[in-house]
Amino acid sequence: MPVRMANATSRLVTVLLNSGTVVHLPPGHAIEPDPVEIENNAKVRKLRDSLVIAVTGQDGAAVDTEAVARPAEDPDDLDGPTSRRRQTSA
Repeated sequence: MPVRMANATSRLVTVLLNSGTVVHLPPGHAIEPDPVEIENNAKVRKLRDSLVIAVTGQDGAAVDTEAVARPAEDPDDLDGPTSRRRQTSA
């Protein structure tokens, strides 16, 4: 799903995307980043929650950046995520 990220303030906003790309958004400007760029991105979440940027979908509705490009769960995975923590012997 395409997403749109817009600067909702009257000042320059700098956003670091997941790929490491830095985006400078002038007041009133918007970009359409790849959804993977903003998924689970703490900076994007913080700016969105403080109303500095607006993240919307193609239809204009607000988008939850926690689940933008999250794949569907595998119904065959009944055990859930497995822990890879090293076992230490006592």
